[in-house]
Amino acid sequence: MISDESYTRNALLFCVGFVLRRAADPRPYRPLLKQLALTWQSMEEEAGFLSKPELRSGIQASLDRILISLNSTRWECNFVATPSSTINLKVYRPPKSETVAISDHAVPILLGENLHIELYHWDLAIQWVIQHIDGMRNAIQISKIGEVDLQIVRACLGVLKYHDIIELVDIFMYTNRYEFTERATSLIAGNEPKLLQKAADYVLKDRSNRTAFPVQSVTSNPIRPILPTGIRGGNLSPGTSPLA
Repeated sequence: MISDESYTRNALLFCVGFVLRRAADPRPYRPLLKQLALTWQSMEEEAGFLSKPELRSGIQASLDRILISLNSTRWECNFVATPSSTINLKVYRPPKSETVAISDHAVPILLGENLHIELYHWDLAIQWVIQHIDGMRNAIQISKIGEVDLQIVRACLGVLKYHDIIELVDIFMYTNRYEFTERATSLIAGNEPKLLQKAADYVLKDRSNRTAFPVQSVTSNPIRPILPTGIRGGNLSPGTSPLA
């Protein structure tokens, strides 16, 4: 409220607010509302930004720019509202909660390309663990192949999960779906006779008579690779903006 004799009833009342999604955390936006209200109050006292008809059109234009800018990946807006006033707002996210315990059988899946990962200055242990993440090995296998203590591997995976570099999938999850590796494709093409024979031996009841039924080829319907719900491979993607 701005008190002045020039206004009807000697005061000007105005309010501004953000419409957030139901699951969004409102705490980061409370300081922004206070700052925006104080800025508009100052602009009104100096130039009548809120009360003069010729300047009121700038209110909607400012709100549109604020909405678009705060929904961007930078979470900030900086623009000139009037020749003598600027609006500068920045959303500061609250710190994330501590990461959950990493299971020994958790399978890490990289959510971004190596180019994005290299933007971070990881320590040597994390850099070494990242090289052994292929979307199929679990924490125990990474520990054995990389010759790294399992506790260190779990700690590294926890850091990567905290920064949204990886997603962890339980290897025993019933809803998991699997895809062929390059070697499986070579098997179907008939370029892996030994592996093909091993696969046949695995399903044969009477292995002693396997020579009577030599395996020469195998066919299969193509399988579309599918990641668990909520996981996207490829580039790091910003989360859905909380501002509606």
